[in-house]
Amino acid sequence: MEAKILIIEDDLFTLESIVYALKIEGYTVEKASSPKEALAELAAGVPNLILMDIDLNSDMDGIELAAKIHKKHSDIPILYLTDKTDSRIVERARNIHNAYYMTKPFENAILLSQIELMLSRLPATTKTKPESLFVRVKATDSHKTAIPFDQIYYLRAQRVYCELHYLPEGQKDLSKVELSISMSDTLQKLPNDRFTQVHRSYCVNVQKIEGIDRHDLILRDRAVPFSKKYRDQILEYINQA
Repeated sequence: MEAKILIIEDDLFTLESIVYALKIEGYTVEKASSPKEALAELAAGVPNLILMDIDLNSDMDGIELAAKIHKKHSDIPILYLTDKTDSRIVERARNIHNAYYMTKPFENAILLSQIELMLSRLPATTKTKPESLFVRVKATDSHKTAIPFDQIYYLRAQRVYCELHYLPEGQKDLSKVELSISMSDTLQKLPNDRFTQVHRSYCVNVQKIEGIDRHDLILRDRAVPFSKKYRDQILEYINQA
């Protein structure tokens, strides 16, 4: 089954930060900023794991909400997120269920590691496969932008870096993003049934190939060179696409 995580957090900045980190890792994420929203999300579908803020700025705190949830869903593990270290709060939660804790502030890498550990204890739980590549469109951007795989046409190596050429939704011309990692490292993040290297300096999305001649692949208005040693592999990919 797919790993679905429900995040219950009333601080919107923290909430969106966690949502972003989990989606990059390929998790299916639902979110709620209040007990009412959380119960509505649970009514729509049961997650594999809940991340729960203890202080929800509501008549019901996270521990009370957890008790309500566990009356119907006692098998859902809960990871509490809290900035409190009062042992009485921990004891309250333990009286309800065997809970896990993370103290705010925390590093996303530590959070992801804890999530992986908790999910590994559940039967047949897997991540969903991501359908986008997350990149910084501008070097000065503080965040990464999701570029769907089906918008990506090709990669071009530039020394230890590479260019990503893609067609944003609603545009007619391809755009270019300069990535700070190599073409080979970028290729490893793309699905191998759609993307393949065709030249020392080029990788392409085989689903975007519109034509082929002796030396070039035609992708929209671009001619991308390919090497003779990749020709059979390219033809095999095209026949499978």
